[in-house]
Amino acid sequence: MKNDHIYFIGIKGTGMAALAGICHDLGYIVSGSDLPDHFFTEEGLRKRGIPIYTFSAENVPTDAIVVKGNAFSNEHIEVKEAEKKNLKIYSYHEFLGKLIEPYRSIAVSGSHGKTTTSTMLRDMMAYSQKTAYLIGDGRGHVSEFDQYFVLEACEYRRHFLEYKPEMAIMTNFEIDHVDYFKSEEDYLRAYEDFSRNVKELLVVWGEDPHFSKLNLKTPRVWTYGFTKYMDISAQ
Repeated sequence: MKNDHIYFIGIKGTGMAALAGICHDLGYIVSGSDLPDHFFTEEGLRKRGIPIYTFSAENVPTDAIVVKGNAFSNEHIEVKEAEKKNLKIYSYHEFLGKLIEPYRSIAVSGSHGKTTTSTMLRDMMAYSQKTAYLIGDGRGHVSEFDQYFVLEACEYRRHFLEYKPEMAIMTNFEIDHVDYFKSEEDYLRAYEDFSRNVKELLVVWGEDPHFSKLNLKTPRVWTYGFTKYMDISAQ
């Protein structure tokens, strides 16, 4: 995956902006493109001095790794130019999955509460552990000495299957993204598949009404909730 220059197509997206900032912090040359309209995520990019261009085939470098946002098809003008130049192209979630490999990663998934839970987790861990993070509201940071990596893991189009974290959290399972998932069963199967990627520990809200329908396959599962039957209960 190593290349000095990484070019982001759709760099102002919340996840993409955070990922671009992280790559800059790791010492890569970073640039990217997006619509000319102002979006709040570009503030962090501009503070880092990351160039942001308006979409054009002329922007695409001749020697770079290209990361394209999930909203962009292979017919996009810059994606086609990258293919023409035989550049290595990753989707956002593919690239993030490779980026977290050197760390002990904790992925936060679930229908609701991912951003809040990721933020709380990162804030608590920062008291005792060197922790990198990527949160779905545009925030992300990594430093040279980080050992842990907290990331928000979205289930849309099963993108989170690109991640193989040491640990994961599942907050709840109310069906979402009905433009993609065919049924509640299809939605729950995605979480079951994701559980097979978790190497050590899965922490799940055990009082979710869908929990009993899930066949989670991971070395350890801890449940949390308000009743005494949970492994971790709030009293």
